[in-house]
Amino acid sequence: MQRPDRLDVYYGSELVGTIHDASPVAFEYAASWLDRAERMTVAAIALQPGRNDSAAVQAFFENLLPEGELRHYLAEQRKSSTLFSLLLEVAGDTAGGFVIVPGGGSIPSRPPTRRPPGRPWPPRSTHILKPNIKRLAWAWHSAANETIVMRTAANCGLPTAEVFYEPHTESCVVRRFDRLVRPDGTLARLVQYDLCQLAGTVSERKYEKEGGPGLAACAELIQNLSIYNLPGKGVTLTPFHDLMCTRLYPGMSQDFAFAIGGEYEPAAMTSAHLAPLAQQLGMRPRFLARQAADLARRMPDAMEQAVEDVKPALPHAARTLAERLQRFVQSTTMKLAARLAQ
Repeated sequence: MQRPDRLDVYYGSELVGTIHDASPVAFEYAASWLDRAERMTVAAIALQPGRNDSAAVQAFFENLLPEGELRHYLAEQRKSSTLFSLLLEVAGDTAGGFVIVPGGGSIPSRPPTRRPPGRPWPPRSTHILKPNIKRLAWAWHSAANETIVMRTAANCGLPTAEVFYEPHTESCVVRRFDRLVRPDGTLARLVQYDLCQLAGTVSERKYEKEGGPGLAACAELIQNLSIYNLPGKGVTLTPFHDLMCTRLYPGMSQDFAFAIGGEYEPAAMTSAHLAPLAQQLGMRPRFLARQAADLARRMPDAMEQAVEDVKPALPHAARTLAERLQRFVQSTTMKLAARLAQ
C-alpha cells in the first residue's frame, strides 16, 4: 500500500484542511472551511488560504503527539522520524475535537443513534489508561502516584479530571474531558487546546526556562483565546490533569515548570516571590497569599483521604509509595506554607 503524502483534518464530518508531507509540515485550510458562516481557527493557525508552515502549524500538530520517552519509543517502533510520519501513525483518535485521517480516506461518521437490539454500543474512547512508566525504572509506581495526586487535587476543591486506580493493569484510568456522551448515547468530541498550541510553542520548549510561556503569558492567552468549549457552559479552562509528584523521584527535575516571582526552586521560595507574581498576573499580593494559605490548609486532609480511598487497590510496593508520597507532600507543603507566611 502506497504511503499517503497528505493527511485530512476533520471536525465532525466537515473537512477542515490538509496536512502536507513537507519539511517543515505544511497545513492548508479547505475552501469550504474558510467559507463557513461560523469562522473558526485551529488554535493559533491564521485563517487564510494557501499552504502555511508557520510556527503555529508546527506547534499545534506536534503537541498532538506523546512527549519524551513515549515519543522516542513510537518513533523507533514505527520507524517514523518526521512530524508527518508520526502524525500518520497516530491518525484517528487524537486529543480534542479534530480527527486526522490519511488523505483520501473515509470521512469520520457519527455512530448510529439507535443501538441494535441485544447488542452493546460500539467501542468508544471515553477513558485513557495510563500504566506505570516502565521505561524509567526510578519512576516507580507512577500510576499510583498520579492517581493519588489527582484525587488529592479534587479533594482540595480544584476542578480535576476523574481518575481511579485499576489494579489488574496497575494503571491510572482517566475519564476523558474532551469527550461528551450525548443524550442518545453517542460520543461527541470537544475542541480543546493546550497552552503550547495556543502560544505557537513546540513541546521541546514547553517549559518557561526553555523558552515556553510563563504564568503571565498563560494568563494572557486564557483571556484572549478559547481553550475548551463545553456545550452549554461556553469557553472555560480544562480540568486539571496529568498531575503527579515528580519531586519524589531523584531522576526527575526538582524545579517547577513555571517561575514563581522569578524562582523555579520550591525550597528557595519565600513570601517575597509572591508580590512580583501577583503583579504579573494583575492580582493583589494579599489575595494570592490567601489562596496559597488556603490550599496549604486543605492539603493534609485531602491527601489523607486520597490515600485512604486508593490504597486498598494498590499492590504492596505501591502502598509503600503511597505512604512515602503522603509524608513527603505534607512535609513540603507545611515548610513552604511557613515560608510564604513570613
